[in-house]
Amino acid sequence: MTAAFQRRGVIEGFYGRPWTASQRLEFVDFIGARGMNCFAYAPKDDPLLRQAWQHPFAADQVAHLAELRTACDRWGIRLLVCVSPGLTLRYADPADVAALAAKLEAAVAAGAHDVGLLLDDIPDRLQHPADRSAFDSLAQAQAQVVTELHGRLSAVPDRDEVGLAICPTLYCGYGDEDYLAELAAGLPAS
Repeated sequence: MTAAFQRRGVIEGFYGRPWTASQRLEFVDFIGARGMNCFAYAPKDDPLLRQAWQHPFAADQVAHLAELRTACDRWGIRLLVCVSPGLTLRYADPADVAALAAKLEAAVAAGAHDVGLLLDDIPDRLQHPADRSAFDSLAQAQAQVVTELHGRLSAVPDRDEVGLAICPTLYCGYGDEDYLAELAAGLPAS
């Protein structure tokens, strides 16, 4: 039987109390037994993935990501770890972009097969004066940051290809909306 979708899985990306480590591991077994091949760790209310995204993962979180990777590998599931920095990210600030890259690289080092940048549930315009001076639009700013992250992740040593997923600010429609067209035009082809 051929699967209908190349990627099949679940995103733990809801608001509210994130699952416990044991609940998450149990869920990986649940989706693995049902033929899923992707699990996205992206709880919106995990402070180290959203509000305090600039801060390094705590030691227990690194250990859990490694354990989660092992559980995913048992089932042939790709582990995707997503960060949601959009409420405070300053796109024109090299320190913010470096902190975001470091966070995604740390997720890879802890075990993520792939990483994601979630730019949903944020204002649809640039928030910081420096960003408004540096970029003509939110899409242009986001495309530049994604391109920078893509380059840095491509250079991660001793790793298979690390995928970078993006959830744009506007994520529903027909795909021909000005924001989506501009964002897509500014992203690396891969």
